[in-house]
Amino acid sequence: MRNGVSGRWDYSPLTVLDRATESVIPEPNTGCWLWLGGRSEGGYGRIWLDGRMAQAHRVLYEELRGPVPATMTIDHLCKTRACVNPAHMEIVSMKENVLRGESPQAINARKTHCPQGHALGAPRKNGRRRCGECDRKRAIENYYRKLAQRALGVERERGDA
Repeated sequence: MRNGVSGRWDYSPLTVLDRATESVIPEPNTGCWLWLGGRSEGGYGRIWLDGRMAQAHRVLYEELRGPVPATMTIDHLCKTRACVNPAHMEIVSMKENVLRGESPQAINARKTHCPQGHALGAPRKNGRRRCGECDRKRAIENYYRKLAQRALGVERERGDA
């Protein structure tokens, strides 16, 4: 950083917190602290720390709030990836963080009814949820369709699905 008086480079060591706050600007409407420094491809702030790149939101959280357990991750409650405000973060499991997101898995996990409006059942052994009512309806339709085909003598050719 340049010294304001002499214009020369000042090589005095800065704390991690000092370095991080130089790259932050508060956003008055949301309360987010937006990271102006380098960012990852996913939009998360990056900072050079101890010889490696680190996530800026995690560094600031640990500096201001304390350590994050190894088995946990940080969830941005504001859903702004460039935000490094520790007040906008919560320590959660990776599963909880994924389910709070907007991925297809998270969206499907939040569903309670099938597209026809029937309640979805409990997850099966393979983790999938199916609509029992639609499954029964489909099974009955398949049964009568095959029954009609047999009555008319229609045989399925090999290779047809």
